[in-house]
Amino acid sequence: MTKGSFTPVDSGIIPREEGHLFYSVSGQGTQNVLWIHGLPLQSESWLPQLQYFDKDCRNIVFDLRGYGRSSKLPKPCDNVTDLYLADILAVLDHLQLNQPVIVGFASAGHGVLRFAAQHPDKLSQLIVINGSPCFMKREDWNGAFDEVILHECIRQIDAANSLEDIWAILSQSALNEACGQHLDQLKAWYGSMAAQAGKETIKAFFNHIAYDDDRSLMANISVPTLIISSTMDHEVPSDTALFLRKTIPNAQLCEINDIGHFVFATQSGLVNHVIKQFIQPSCDIVLPKDGGAVGE
Repeated sequence: MTKGSFTPVDSGIIPREEGHLFYSVSGQGTQNVLWIHGLPLQSESWLPQLQYFDKDCRNIVFDLRGYGRSSKLPKPCDNVTDLYLADILAVLDHLQLNQPVIVGFASAGHGVLRFAAQHPDKLSQLIVINGSPCFMKREDWNGAFDEVILHECIRQIDAANSLEDIWAILSQSALNEACGQHLDQLKAWYGSMAAQAGKETIKAFFNHIAYDDDRSLMANISVPTLIISSTMDHEVPSDTALFLRKTIPNAQLCEINDIGHFVFATQSGLVNHVIKQFIQPSCDIVLPKDGGAVGE
């Protein structure tokens, strides 16, 4: 386990209709990368990536509505995904970000897939970590949830006596790594973020986002796309990543075995290397000295 930190060079509040967004900027590079967290986290969950990429990139993070230091979701809010997309546009405009790389995890991975399909001119590359265009099971789709599962999740959340109990529900199947060292500390850290989000924000996924079906939009994504999938992720089956790789015209897939939902944290070294090679490709050919045979 490595303990780290990052120092923002800028942070602030972006006013929005019926609320506001908190953002921060760090890093020394010229390559803009916008990192968007998923449920039930907040922007600081990208610490392993910010610590790694700050020397090469200008990294921007913000708390989605309902999370961290951003305002709560407005009421009513019938299309949470579209609200998040409008907030992404607001961040790009406020910080004058011209075609950044955009990274989305889980429910934010879902959001950035729709964003890239609808706003292809607003980004240069797309990275999706365990995201899905459709979380629900359909007759022709092996999603993770059906009506029974969703209703049971909502029932358990409503019946929970504490936010710690809610996090226990959410993390039960999401953090089951083959290597479980330090998972308790990670769970505690993420649990504090879930507590900050609260019941209504978490339920917004199960009541709204989980019902989205954006599969028909995926062929419209034109920017180079990296899909990172972990095989122990029960929320986003591996079949989903393969569908994205086959459907998005310029996509590549990296599948990581025996790792759960929060792969960017539990295997941050590997994930960071894969992302860096994608956004800053290099040729790593190794040849013997003087053109001779190896061992001469």
